[in-house]
Amino acid sequence: MSDAHGDGAPSPWVMRFAPLFARRGRVLDLACGSGRHAKWLASTFGADLRVVAADRDAQALSSLAEISNIDTRCVDLEGEAWPFANDELFDGIVVTNTHVIKGRGEAEIRVALSDKREFDAKVIAQDDKTD
Repeated sequence: MSDAHGDGAPSPWVMRFAPLFARRGRVLDLACGSGRHAKWLASTFGADLRVVAADRDAQALSSLAEISNIDTRCVDLEGEAWPFANDELFDGIVVTNTHVIKGRGEAEIRVALSDKREFDAKVIAQDDKTD
């Protein structure tokens, strides 16, 4: 199954802001569908960047299997428990399918940096027309 966003061009927001966090390290692409952002990140930033593409649709994720710097995770992000280990760190997180985080209070979205500092996350922009 392919979603409306999975096969299209990357979001202009992701293309604009990715250089701020995605030059190297690890980036998590939540609710990635067929991986339009994961593919773009992996090809744009190359081998210095590992992308973890997460979605509940295993078939959609299968199109990413052959890309060497993308790891896929078939997980249900809308469940109660966070499906990633508490010690699993990312240098950036991309969420463009905001239905995954709608309804969660900001205090429920927490970001832990690699230096162990933690912050409450905040949605800073939303574009309902393209994402």
